[in-house]
Amino acid sequence: MSKRTKKVFLSLLCFFLLVLGCKFYMDRMKVDNLYRHGFQLYEEQIATYLKENYSGISKIEFSPIFKSGGSGEGFVYARIVPVVYDTYGNKVYLRNDQKESIGVESYQNLPDELKLNKDEITDEVMEAFSREGHLKGVEKNDQGSPQAEIVYNLEIRRVQGREFYEWK
Repeated sequence: MSKRTKKVFLSLLCFFLLVLGCKFYMDRMKVDNLYRHGFQLYEEQIATYLKENYSGISKIEFSPIFKSGGSGEGFVYARIVPVVYDTYGNKVYLRNDQKESIGVESYQNLPDELKLNKDEITDEVMEAFSREGHLKGVEKNDQGSPQAEIVYNLEIRRVQGREFYEWK
């Protein structure tokens, strides 16, 4: 091969790899944006339920979106960890793993029909945390916590196995 042929071949190879890398990146960003949108509504759903049904909450914040699997491992699993603070500075980590599959493509914000009217699992966990003294002054009632600060988090972290349990 002549020098000119090698240069052309290497240039085409580099161009091909660059195009392939850009395609991979764009596909990944598209999927990540779909996850962010779905979890934005999911976080809003959880925060709205807690804020409207529990008094004594000063802050609700969310972990990053923990995403595992998908790279040859088959099923992709994603979850978040809501954190609830009482007015005394105590905090608890809710392991909110139940994520229903709801088509949310057409919604930018949480519509009224997707607001939770009752969440038995969250109610049981919040009651247990209050009963055991991990949260003080937090109780379920119609008064809610309208002043509670909400900190949403749409960062995506790719994790292996159960790394998300170490998040704090």
